[in-house]
Amino acid sequence: MKSTNFKNWATQTLLRAGGLNSNIEAMELFTIGHSNLSIEAFVLLLQKHGITAVADVRSHPFSRYLPHFNKSEITASLSSAGIQYVFFRQRVGRQTRRFKLLRY
Repeated sequence: MKSTNFKNWATQTLLRAGGLNSNIEAMELFTIGHSNLSIEAFVLLLQKHGITAVADVRSHPFSRYLPHFNKSEITASLSSAGIQYVFFRQRVGRQTRRFKLLRY
């Protein structure tokens, strides 16, 4: 997907999810990985750059080593900071597909 198409799709999806104001004229997309940050450091980094919504594109929104990045925990932490969380798994996360091998 071209970045402009993704940007349009992401904007429309966030609007439907209630993560953006409907009269938005322009939007910048940023990418971030949680690395090994504490949830407090992660939220501060988002706030420092004026991020108002986070789109989670992980296939499985869970972390064995950093449980504060599990879907339920990060949703609560971001919500308390006034940041919208949207899980995009169905559209952009890793997809497992089975392909049939054709033999001639």
